[in-house]
Amino acid sequence: METMSEIYWITRLDYINVWLFIFSFVSGILMIVLTILYFEAKSENDEPVIKGVKSILKTSIITFFICLPLTILTPTKDEALLIWGVGSTIDYVKENETIKQLPDKCVNALDAWVNSLSDKEE
Repeated sequence: METMSEIYWITRLDYINVWLFIFSFVSGILMIVLTILYFEAKSENDEPVIKGVKSILKTSIITFFICLPLTILTPTKDEALLIWGVGSTIDYVKENETIKQLPDKCVNALDAWVNSLSDKEE
């Protein structure tokens, strides 16, 4: 049942990634707009506006700098399935002695087959 849970969460990664991107984008836009408002209010010495803008600006900065790295580091569903599937396969190949011998056996079989073709032509 653990595998089904892993597969379920992998399928949710695209949605998580989209939400993280939306939060990053919105907080980034808010940071820009609020920074402009902050400096405008500061030039007019409007203390209540400065206080309100400053608190919202802090929240948007924190949100941006948390969500942006998470957006970048969270794999998509396809990337996660690739990591999960290929990673498991590589681990299996590293541990299995029979598979490690397989490439040499294949090369020897191909060599013997090519030699048999050459012998038939002669």
